[in-house]
Amino acid sequence: MIYVVTGGEYSDWWIEGYFETKEEAEKYCLKDTDSHIEGVELLSLTENQKKITYLKHHEVVFDKKDNKWIMRVEPDRYKVYEGKRQATNYRIWLDTSIFYVEVTTETREKAEKIAQDYLYKYLAEEANL
Repeated sequence: MIYVVTGGEYSDWWIEGYFETKEEAEKYCLKDTDSHIEGVELLSLTENQKKITYLKHHEVVFDKKDNKWIMRVEPDRYKVYEGKRQATNYRIWLDTSIFYVEVTTETREKAEKIAQDYLYKYLAEEANL
């Protein structure tokens, strides 16, 4: 048996993912409360389906404390990108004590690296370097 996760509204439904265990499907659904799980008999994942990766829309936040920017440790601060809407490569929001970056990528590590690069670029521009 495999578990199919679907999402959508009314008559506009789509498949979000295939999972080998119900636990993996439930973990995926924790990120998107509008998703639904359905067990399907007599099917198994193909090798190509196992290789599918999902883009995630990460939110990376830095707080300014004592004139230093500290990245928050929030590894689960993301939504799975559905692919139905145009993904924003990045969006930056700045307050006097918060630097906020949204970025769509495969991993949290990559999102954090991109966000750090944007923060350093901003700081260099502020210092006129």
